Amino acid sequence: MRNEYELLFGKALRVNEDITVHNPTIGDILEFGEQRYYSAVFALTASPSAYKVQLDDMGIDYEDVSDFEFFCLMCKNLSVDDTRILLGEVDLSKFTFAHDPNIGQDILYCPDSDTKINMVAYMELADNIRMINGFEKIVENPGNKHFKKFAIERERAKQQRKKKQREKSMLLPLVSAMVNSADFKYDHASVLGLPISTFNDSLRRIQKIKEYTQYMSGVYSGNIQFKGGKLDDGVNWLS
Repeated sequence: MRNEYELLFGKALRVNEDITVHNPTIGDILEFGEQRYYSAVFALTASPSAYKVQLDDMGIDYEDVSDFEFFCLMCKNLSVDDTRILLGEVDLSKFTFAHDPNIGQDILYCPDSDTKINMVAYMELADNIRMINGFEKIVENPGNKHFKKFAIERERAKQQRKKKQREKSMLLPLVSAMVNSADFKYDHASVLGLPISTFNDSLRRIQKIKEYTQYMSGVYSGNIQFKGGKLDDGVNWLS
């Protein structure tokens, strides 16, 4: 898998010669503001279906908008202060929609820095941000217009309920669980220096170790029958 080294050791991920996705530490994220950070992550990686309600209110069918076109729309509202933790001094709000005759494609272009973002670069940027944060791309296929309308209204009701709820931290419970796990080698102070991708790797690995331990306890107790003499990747904590 590409970028395994960079992800494991918390390195930045290069998109092209002008753009690099930084890999912030847990401390960086908490100092920046967790909600603010994940808002930036979501804005930079979200597909149009994630904003189906807002687009519907604008009279736009989210299936008629590509991921790259949606990213171009989102950039207008993202200041450099919003994205600095991930993209450094790249100011997406200064990019404008343009056509590059050399490749025959629409791009985002910043005349101040002579920086271009085409569809391929955007896909790389979004994938890198997802990988750093341990997210998967969500692809939604509504099937038909009736289900699409139902999905939009369901999401609208969900957003209304969320407005009445107090925002909860997603990161802090994970940090608390990990520092109180005997398998995790960091405490409350040292965990702040861990890059988010390294922390996520530790989280996944320790979960796998615990699943393996539980599985083997079941094997030794006779509650689980071990067949074939070999663990599959779903159980093997070294996979």
